[in-house]
Amino acid sequence: MKLILLVLTIVKFAWSSSSSYKIISATAWITTPISLYPDFSASLTPIDFQPSIFQYSFNGPSTVFTCTTRSCKQVSMVPMPGLNVARLAYGGVSPRRIQQLSPVVVGTQFFLSIGYATPNRDTELIACAAEDPTCSKPNVMNTVNSPGFGQAGLRLTFTRPFGLPIMLIPEARYASRDNRVTGYTIEACQDPLCHFSRSRSSLPFNLTGNANCLGTSIDVALNQLGFPSWLTLCGTELNLIHCLSATCNETLVNQFKVNHDFVYFTYLAVDSQFRFTIATTGQTAQSDITYIRCLDPDCTQSIQSQLTIANRTSPTRTSIARVQVVIDTLTDLPVFHLTGSIYPSNVPVYMFLACQDIQCDMSKAVYIDYGAHFGLNRVQVSDLFADDEGTVIASLRAVYTSTNDTINAIVRMAQSSEAEVDRFTFVEPISIN
Repeated sequence: MKLILLVLTIVKFAWSSSSSYKIISATAWITTPISLYPDFSASLTPIDFQPSIFQYSFNGPSTVFTCTTRSCKQVSMVPMPGLNVARLAYGGVSPRRIQQLSPVVVGTQFFLSIGYATPNRDTELIACAAEDPTCSKPNVMNTVNSPGFGQAGLRLTFTRPFGLPIMLIPEARYASRDNRVTGYTIEACQDPLCHFSRSRSSLPFNLTGNANCLGTSIDVALNQLGFPSWLTLCGTELNLIHCLSATCNETLVNQFKVNHDFVYFTYLAVDSQFRFTIATTGQTAQSDITYIRCLDPDCTQSIQSQLTIANRTSPTRTSIARVQVVIDTLTDLPVFHLTGSIYPSNVPVYMFLACQDIQCDMSKAVYIDYGAHFGLNRVQVSDLFADDEGTVIASLRAVYTSTNDTINAIVRMAQSSEAEVDRFTFVEPISIN
């Protein structure tokens, strides 16, 4: 494949002297066309902070694409035909972070997905040994029976300091109303490789007793104890559920009220002082972002704001489908990533929005709207990460306008004195077998 270079113009709106946020790299490669079901899950390696994208199927087998360096100038490609025994399945809403590396056992990979492997064909935790990078001999472990649409809400993380895998599994029965969640199960491993038996507990949910819970509206971050804090959405209930033990059999719940007519996807981040930030779409016809910021680790105090993009031309909000959030590790302030499209022109929105203060005064925020200028003409799926050097990383799949190819892309933004990247570089992934 020839190296394709696209000269682009970055549109940036800035109202303060802290306007040094820039796109510092943009790497993409052509992949299989987008189907009805987005085949995409992104992660960040835990030690080297290298972006990776997992596809359930790429020219046949499941495949992991990983940037060989932080700057992502090259991308490796590892086909995993051994995963075929798990018979992985994916649905209409793209799952998040299905493939992850162990933070303590270097090279060990974990996958959490709906699958059809015997004996009981349900949610599967899959471990691939460090000495088996192509996962030719996967260890497929069945978990609770959870058919239905809950697979998009599967979440896997690792407790600190021992790196024990712990997972949230929405129980969504096909017989339930609209295929909604009927419970949340937590399974916790007792060792880093999950060789021993797993503990099981249930999360509190539907606290008012009459709310429909959405399997797609779940996120997780680690709290000050090193245990997960889970974010769930049940109707108007936005619940931040803190695990107080390694098995999550003790919990503390913070509850927020939202307008369920506007809210669907929810995202969670945590700063260096273990204060949580929650982001989702705006809850009024005028707002673009719902921003909730905990002021202490237990979230006994918080601020909740409706944010509106500054200087926009329309009096009503932009059609934003998702509002993702991470914390800039250099400023401890939130950075949002907005995706959607502008009606009626259908111009795609892929936008970084960096807050300059804790209240996120939108007139002072830094905006980088890169979608149309990178030649992206179809909003699909994305995920957002931040590394330990203050770089914000958007991993995404979209359609590239000039060739109509489906691409995977890694776009990196940071505060930098270097010249802003003005070329969108396509690479050919290097196959590693």
